[in-house]
Amino acid sequence: KGQYPQYHHEGHHPGIIDRDTFDAVQKMLEGNKPSVPYQKPEKSILSGMLTCGCCGSNIIRNKNRVGNVYWICRKRRKDASACSLPSIRTEDFIQDFQTMMSDLKADDSLVTEYRDSLVRRHGEKPKVAALREKISRIDTELDGLRNSRGRVLSLDFHSRANTLEREREVLQSELDLLGDNRIDETEELLSLIHGGGGSFYDTFPLIAEAVIVHDRRVFTARFKCGLEVYYDRHMADHPSPIDTAE
Repeated sequence: KGQYPQYHHEGHHPGIIDRDTFDAVQKMLEGNKPSVPYQKPEKSILSGMLTCGCCGSNIIRNKNRVGNVYWICRKRRKDASACSLPSIRTEDFIQDFQTMMSDLKADDSLVTEYRDSLVRRHGEKPKVAALREKISRIDTELDGLRNSRGRVLSLDFHSRANTLEREREVLQSELDLLGDNRIDETEELLSLIHGGGGSFYDTFPLIAEAVIVHDRRVFTARFKCGLEVYYDRHMADHPSPIDTAE
């Protein structure tokens, strides 16, 4: 391992492969190397976002011989008979998503009704502030108990600490529900719908959580705020709601 001097002695003993054969193979391997070095494919913003609506598999990026990029169900790529979903052209999906956003801009009732249902169900933000204040008071008392543990009977300490921790769990669960940021995310979605200043590549990562592809130019877009919108290129009224506030 380097503790002592090392020496390399060529031709000390016969090799498994003779030197001439070895050199010939190395030349063949060198000649088979591609003229252009391998480059890792550039990741698309759609990677990991598309799911097959037929079999539930991921839809992955592919490229044909002439360099056109398209998206295909992973299961169908391995076996064409395993899934019926046709391949999706990148350009078509981008065009359809932008059309859906334009339709939502012309009539944003799907989004505003979803936002209003969230407000009715989850309440206003002052209640969130009150819960956070209660949790803060409990944390302060727990810290005081831990600091005074040596001066408090062990039984009393554990009893009070357990009571506070249980109460904190209940309050935190309620806060997790009320502190849902989907209302703010829905407002952001509305702002982007009506702003119209960014390209698809700017807006899609900000608002989209996933897309379920049902057919060529037919998909369900799931936004980060929780709203799901169904889009069919062939329908007169393109967007329609899937889910309202839970």
